[in-house]
Amino acid sequence: MKRSRWISIIHLVIIGVLLAGCYENQEGCLDLFASNFDVDADDDCCPDPENCCCEYPDLQLTIAHQLDSASLQLGQPYQTNSGHTYIITELSFLLSDFALRSGSTWVGIRDTIRLEDQLRPDDAVRISRSSFRFTVGPFLPPGSFDQVRFICGLTETEANTSPSQFESGHALSSSSDLWDESDGYQMFRVGMIPDTTTMDTIQLQIPAYPSIPFTLDIDEEKTIGSDLNISISVNYNLWFDSLNPDTDLISEMEAKIAEGIKSSFSYLP
Repeated sequence: MKRSRWISIIHLVIIGVLLAGCYENQEGCLDLFASNFDVDADDDCCPDPENCCCEYPDLQLTIAHQLDSASLQLGQPYQTNSGHTYIITELSFLLSDFALRSGSTWVGIRDTIRLEDQLRPDDAVRISRSSFRFTVGPFLPPGSFDQVRFICGLTETEANTSPSQFESGHALSSSSDLWDESDGYQMFRVGMIPDTTTMDTIQLQIPAYPSIPFTLDIDEEKTIGSDLNISISVNYNLWFDSLNPDTDLISEMEAKIAEGIKSSFSYLP
């Protein structure tokens, strides 16, 4: 009986050794904050930041484009407070410099870019009427967030940066409609038909710096590895209602839009 028992034990040991020899370590993302964190992985798939399989959650914005208590429609006639009929043919603007507050701590976007020997957040996003969902950039920490701050426009550093720093498709690349070869980056670009009898189009824009700061109270929870989506309403009545295309110079209309922007953003719970 003893001999039989020892033979069985030896067989089990041999089988264990053979199984261990056949096991291959599994490669995967070992960053707990990543969206694809792999609890079963043995080897890290990220030997360096340029060669990494980890995918990270984003800060996303849902923008409600509102005018006259409905969704702003390009190409549709609207009226100012003075009864003047106008049409918006295109609309886009820049938001950047995002941070969210959890307790007493402000947290920003993870991605950075070096500009003028400064390491800056890579978080400029072009908002356009053609869409309602926009990705700001990777946002990792979980928690409860009670405020979001950002600017409409750019900081001075970004505003003075050459678009050659950015790849095509980036909000600050030379292919963006918010880059003007003569005037640099623009805070907003509005195509407007101010007179529906002639249907002539004008372009309204102002420089991206100085920018307009915003701080909005929010109530958001984020779990590890999940995206955080913040919904913001833009009331375009505040951009356009005070315009009087019959008497306003283009520069006056641009200044009125900038003034209206200051109170046009609000948080949507």
